[in-house]
Amino acid sequence: MQTMENIYDHELVQELEKCATACEYCAVENLKHNFNGLTERSIRLALECVSVCRAMAAELTSDDIYAIYLRPVCMFICRSCGEEFERLAGIGVAHCGECSEVCYECAEACQQMATLT
Repeated sequence: MQTMENIYDHELVQELEKCATACEYCAVENLKHNFNGLTERSIRLALECVSVCRAMAAELTSDDIYAIYLRPVCMFICRSCGEEFERLAGIGVAHCGECSEVCYECAEACQQMATLT
């Protein structure tokens, strides 16, 4: 039987996977193009975001009770990554704009789910 919490967790897992994929893409693009060294911090941050989002998704899909402790960390890293990508989009690194939006959406999803548990 699916509970409301399971449904919300499923939606959060989808957001986490979407964010991890977007961050991975952005990190690779930034690494390929280098952008005069302006993206070094974003690459490290994006890879960290990928790791945290995938870890959080794995915890949620295994119904592990410890997933609730990862939510604030995930929310923080996604928001930080979103801010960094937004900064880069503002200076002309176009693909970072989309990644920024996805990161902000994921941070919001983590925040919403944290209030439900």
